[in-house]
Amino acid sequence: MTETATLPDPTRDAVRHMFAEIGRIVSPQGIDEARHVTLGGARQWITIRGMDRANPVLLYLHGGPGGALSDISYYFQRPWEEYFTVVQWDQRGFGRSAVDGAKLEGTVTLAQTIADGIELAEYLADYLGHRKVFVMGQSWGTILALEIAKRRPDLLHAAISVGQNTDWNGNFIETHRLLLEHARSAGESELATKLEALGPIPDRATDEAAWIGWVGFVQTEMVRRGFSWYNFRGPGTDWNDRILPMHLVSPSLVEPLPQPDPPFTGGPATPHLEIGRSADNWSARANVGTRFECPVVMISGAHDWQTPVTLTRAYFAEIDAPWKLYEEFPYSAHVVAMEEPGRMLVTLVTKVLPAAQGLVPADAQRRDDHA
Repeated sequence: MTETATLPDPTRDAVRHMFAEIGRIVSPQGIDEARHVTLGGARQWITIRGMDRANPVLLYLHGGPGGALSDISYYFQRPWEEYFTVVQWDQRGFGRSAVDGAKLEGTVTLAQTIADGIELAEYLADYLGHRKVFVMGQSWGTILALEIAKRRPDLLHAAISVGQNTDWNGNFIETHRLLLEHARSAGESELATKLEALGPIPDRATDEAAWIGWVGFVQTEMVRRGFSWYNFRGPGTDWNDRILPMHLVSPSLVEPLPQPDPPFTGGPATPHLEIGRSADNWSARANVGTRFECPVVMISGAHDWQTPVTLTRAYFAEIDAPWKLYEEFPYSAHVVAMEEPGRMLVTLVTKVLPAAQGLVPADAQRRDDHA
C-alpha cells in the first residue's frame, strides 16, 4: 500500500474537500446529479455532470467487468465536462448498483447489462432533451458499446471504444503469445519457460479454477511489464497502489458505500464470475459482425496487451460504418484516459464531438469512399 493510502483522516478529509471544490460545477447552465435509476427492474447508480446540460451526452461504459468508476471519475473526466454532459454508470451488481443484493441473482449477465445500457441511453436522451447520445466504452465496456451500436444505431451520434475487447478468450490467448514472444526476445528465460509450461488456455466450462489460474498468471506478468499501464511496471506492481488512493480521497466517498439489501447469497456473491461466464464465447466478429449503421471510433494504446492492440487493428480494418476512425496513442497501454489525458481530450473534442452536428473528421474513413 502506498503512503497516500495511509494518510490520517483529517488530511484525507482536506483532500476530499479540495477535489470537491475543484470539481464544482459553477455554470448556471450546468448539471451535477447523482442518484439511482431503475433499469431492467434493478436500482442502478448514475452521475450526470457537465458545464452545460445542452452539450452532447457522453455515456461512459466502464471496464472490468465490475470496474465501477463513478467514485473515481473525478480523477480524469473534469476537462471532458466542459464539452460534454458526462454520465458515469455503475453497471448492474457493482459499485453503488449492488444495492439490490440477492435480488440480482441470475441477472448479472452480459445480455442484461446490454439491455440496461440501451434503456439508460434512451432515458438520458429523453431526460436531457437530446435525440442521440455518445457511448464510450473502456475495455469490458467496449463490448457494451459495440452491442448497443449494433442494436440501436438510431440512439447514437457515434460509438467510441477505448481498448477494444475483440474476443473474450482470444484476448487472453493473444496476450500469452505477445508475452511469450517478449520473454524470448528479452532473454527472460524463466518467464518463457513458465509461459510454455502453461499450455493452451483451459476450458472454463469444465475447469474454471484452472482457467482462472492460467489467465491470472498471464495477466499479472503482463501488468508487471507495463503493457497494462505503460508507466507502471516492475516486481510486485499492483493496480491498487494507484486505484485505492483515488478511492480514499474521492470527493463522493465521504460515507461508506451502501451495503446490499438483502445480502448476496449464492451466485451474485461473486458477480464478477457470473458476468464473466456469460461472456465466455463472445467475440466481436461472431456477435456483432463488422457492419455498423453509426460512426465508430476506436482508440488504443500502442502498448496495450490487455486488450491486445494487435487484435484491435485487425478488427478495425474490417469494420464497415458510415465513417470510422482509429487513433493509437504512442505512450499508453490500456489505461489511455489516465495515461495520455491531454491527447484524449483533444481527440474527443476535435474528432468525436463534431459528430453531434453530423460532421466527419477529415482523417476518417467513409463508407462511400469504398463504394
